Amino acid sequence: MTDERPLEPPLTPRAEEQPELDSKTARGVSWICRSRAKMWDVLAEVIGEPTDERVDLLRSGELEYRLQEAIEWLGEDAGRFLDTEMMLGLIGRRSKRVDVEADRADRREKFNELFGEGAPFEAGHRLLMEKAGELAASCRREGEAWAAEEADEAKTLRMEQAKVIEEELSTVIPQWAHDLDEAATHPFGRMCARFTVSVLSIESGRDFESTVFRGSAPLTFS
Repeated sequence: MTDERPLEPPLTPRAEEQPELDSKTARGVSWICRSRAKMWDVLAEVIGEPTDERVDLLRSGELEYRLQEAIEWLGEDAGRFLDTEMMLGLIGRRSKRVDVEADRADRREKFNELFGEGAPFEAGHRLLMEKAGELAASCRREGEAWAAEEADEAKTLRMEQAKVIEEELSTVIPQWAHDLDEAATHPFGRMCARFTVSVLSIESGRDFESTVFRGSAPLTFS
């Protein structure tokens, strides 16, 4: 999986490319940082172990709403999350027709099949959950720094995020997501793969989607 097409980088570019910003622009960048934090948060909620609280978020449609809020800053590029958004909405609507306890049991069964102890995708999942939490927290701190017009601190945080994404996630997650997409026997597992790669593409500025899922069957909603 090579030769991915470049993307426009996130609107909070790497520190060495970041111009000095006026107060109004700094506030705008701060909002983008908070939105990026929410994007990592939503990813963790979607792929995380299905606790009662997480299942209830999915059933209520709250996760779909949180995703929409998190990607608003992307404008037209938010379209790359359309499959995930549609799948979250579909799962939420269908879940309302299922008994709560039965739904929770079904979610846990699907999770354990792919990501539980000893499951084939456990290691990559554990890495994602760890780094998603770290990156969400870092994005929030970056947003606070921009809001306070502490540009040097904000740039340092952005550089640290870029290092994690390039050295720890981009080297592992594309292949992990490709294999997950191929192996998953239910749409939820494939959605997790697609959602993860969309977030990684946006955050890295690299179009992993065009290579990771090249030749793969489209995500179905049936």
